[in-house]
Amino acid sequence: CKSTHNNGNSSNVHHHHQQQQQPFFLPPKNKKYPKKTLILDLDETLVHSSFKPFPFKPDISLHIVVDTRTHNVNVLKRPFVNEFLSRMALFYELVIFTASVAPYANPLLDILDNHKVISHRLFRQHCVNTSGLYIKNLRKVGRDMKNMIILDNNPISYVFNKENGVPIPTWKSDRNDKELLKIMPFLEYLSKVDDVRNIVKQVVKNNSIDYNEVNKLIQSDNSSSSGSNKNYNKHRGDGSYNNNS
Repeated sequence: CKSTHNNGNSSNVHHHHQQQQQPFFLPPKNKKYPKKTLILDLDETLVHSSFKPFPFKPDISLHIVVDTRTHNVNVLKRPFVNEFLSRMALFYELVIFTASVAPYANPLLDILDNHKVISHRLFRQHCVNTSGLYIKNLRKVGRDMKNMIILDNNPISYVFNKENGVPIPTWKSDRNDKELLKIMPFLEYLSKVDDVRNIVKQVVKNNSIDYNEVNKLIQSDNSSSSGSNKNYNKHRGDGSYNNNS
């Protein structure tokens, strides 16, 4: 198990034994990365995986070993996931934080992250197990809370840090899904604000994004920046923010 994408057994063992002594999961941010950090959930946010075969060809097939047992895992990629990752890497340091185990998540991410834009990986071992629920405590990540967002389909995952949580509908197989496209302009907007928590409180209501409110913020930003954000329309997916989801 490891917390970053760097391979090497010796470093993995070192990290595992030193983790209790380190205050944070991640090393200090490399200055080459943007100021803000986007924490991304994996399953049902970016992909959907199953031990059972799908009625159609999976996007990715894995053969993994967990606790000495070999498993075949079939994986579907959420529509536009690769475009989403490439685009968000222009605005954020990208970190995967999954409640899944590393022997599954690592080989999947090795394939999914084909442009190598994900900086770090955090797994189940980094979650807080509360009554069988795996909670992601963002205060242990090692980034300024005002500059960090988590995108996750399960609000329970970030219950300790609701003011940093951005929800996205659960995805399993809908090939017409456009949620990743739809949310990109909002995340681009968040990358420029002083404190993401103030905006999240304003637009996230009942574990859902109020896209009407988001649209007002972006329109206001467009006006004040004299059209410097013309790329927004290109990435809206459904062409508007009129549909709450």
